[in-house]
Amino acid sequence: MNPEMDGLSARMQASLREREQGDALRGLSGLGQGVDFSSNDYLGLAYGGHLARSIAHRLGAALDSGDHQAGAGGSRLLTGNYPLVEELEEQIAQFHGAEAALFFSSGYAANTGLISTVAGRGDTILYDRLVHASTHEGMRLSAAKRIAFTHNDMDSLAGLAEQTTGQVFVLCESFYSMDGDQAPLVQMAELCARHSWHLIVDEAHAGGVAGDHGQGLVSALGIEELVFSRIITYGKAFGASGGAVLGSSLLRNFLINYCRAFIYSTGPIPAQVVAVQEAYRLVREAHSARSQISLLRTLLLEALPENFRAGFGSEDTDGLNRSAVIPIPCSGNEAVVNLSHQLAAKGYNVRAIRSPSVPHGAERLRCCLHAYNTAAEVHGLAEVLKTI
Repeated sequence: MNPEMDGLSARMQASLREREQGDALRGLSGLGQGVDFSSNDYLGLAYGGHLARSIAHRLGAALDSGDHQAGAGGSRLLTGNYPLVEELEEQIAQFHGAEAALFFSSGYAANTGLISTVAGRGDTILYDRLVHASTHEGMRLSAAKRIAFTHNDMDSLAGLAEQTTGQVFVLCESFYSMDGDQAPLVQMAELCARHSWHLIVDEAHAGGVAGDHGQGLVSALGIEELVFSRIITYGKAFGASGGAVLGSSLLRNFLINYCRAFIYSTGPIPAQVVAVQEAYRLVREAHSARSQISLLRTLLLEALPENFRAGFGSEDTDGLNRSAVIPIPCSGNEAVVNLSHQLAAKGYNVRAIRSPSVPHGAERLRCCLHAYNTAAEVHGLAEVLKTI
């Protein structure tokens, strides 16, 4: 065997052993058994069967009409562009109150591609410390200066003004994926407007959940005109896959010409496009599902023991926080994994989030609420936690 490969193998094995010793070794698993408080299928579209049947019906109709295209056949700039995906982008823009939209194969690609393309050398990125890994990857790929501000702290953000150069981008999430709290978007948008900064909002966990029809938190607050760009993803409440960048027609055209994550990726297959189109149809009318999530959120926050509520900003402060995520703190990788296993033994599927996915000492269970969960299940989970 090649000696260099021997050395590489040893290095990889040592890294995995270190993860294992820290109770942080990852592995693949399915949804699992028990009451689902784990998946991102907030509205119940991914596992409920309704969306799957709608997709199959639409695709069957396309085949019957003589449209036998199964794949994209190339990037959007070559052979992978077709009327169905452009119809979807128009639908996305209209639904979210944006001028234009550009579809990506994943939310990760949308986030990474947008940030790495628009932020250039000499520019400044101001980002909330808790933004998603894809946001960090986009920043790393850009040539811009990066400065973090304290999570959801407007004074911390405003205090960075004198350190900025060039075009300034402010990055945040509307609902945070691990803490379940929401960004002070109105104040952030107003601050950005005063400084001529460009606000980019990741709506991955608000799309489908916040707003009268699930348009997201930016639309719910009516600040679309104050936001430079939004990222919507479809693997969570929409029950499908993919992502979209919302913004101006100018931004869309700029990304088509300069975004490597878009230019050098094969276009989406029709099945993915149809899945997102059908998801929008169902999300628009999912009023009772969104109300159920909001109700369950209130019930769980009231029922959780005090020691499982401290440390995270999950409380609802303005009536708009419909985040389906409630973190349950449990410090230490071994401790949080054991807690997850104890809950599984009682019939509750709640996954442990370990460091380094979250900072050391901030490990937690990530409890996800769904429209198909019941009040009895929420109270049952809280009662089990009281006994542990």
